[in-house]
Amino acid sequence: MVHSHGKAEAQPPQVTALNLPPNTSCLLIKKRTVSIEPIPLPILQPDGVLVKVISNGICGSDMHAYLAGGVGGRPILEPTVMGHEAAGEVIAVGDNVTTHKPGDRVAGKTT
Repeated sequence: MVHSHGKAEAQPPQVTALNLPPNTSCLLIKKRTVSIEPIPLPILQPDGVLVKVISNGICGSDMHAYLAGGVGGRPILEPTVMGHEAAGEVIAVGDNVTTHKPGDRVAGKTT
C-alpha cells in the first residue's frame, strides 16, 4: 500500500515473498551497553532497494558513541543501530528502481 504522499506503509509482494528471517541488529542501549536483537525490517519504498548485509564495519564514531553514550554532545535517548559501513547484496528493488537488480553487490555510502 502506498500512501497519498508516495510512501509505502506495507511491504510490497517482492519482499513478503522472500520470507526473510528476523532482522538482527546490534543496538546501542546506553553508554557501554549493547544488545543483539531483531528489529522491524524497513519498508521497501518504490524508489528503494533492500540489501542483505554481508559485512558491516564499526568505525570511530560508533566506538565514541559506545564509550561516551552519545556523539557530539547528543546522548543516546533510545536504542540506536550500530554500524553504518555496510556491504551486501541487493535482494529486492522497489517498483521504480531501474539502476539495480537482485543479486547486485553494493556498498552503502557512509555518513
